[in-house]
Amino acid sequence: MNKKYEIRLQEKEREQIEQLLHSGSTSKGIRHRCLVLLLADESQGAIPTQAEIARRAGVSEATVYNAVKDY
Repeated sequence: MNKKYEIRLQEKEREQIEQLLHSGSTSKGIRHRCLVLLLADESQGAIPTQAEIARRAGVSEATVYNAVKDY
């Protein structure tokens, strides 16, 4: 992944994102962005490439880039 933007989630942030991800009332787009953030979290070790995150989350690479940039 381009290292222009870094995602380092704190434990509380991870918990909040996971709650959104598993909530039945959360829209599909928000769930995809939550998954992207969890996959891009550098505090969990080595992160996959942007293309790999997109494949795992079922979104485009542009969505990955925008979710990371907007965070």
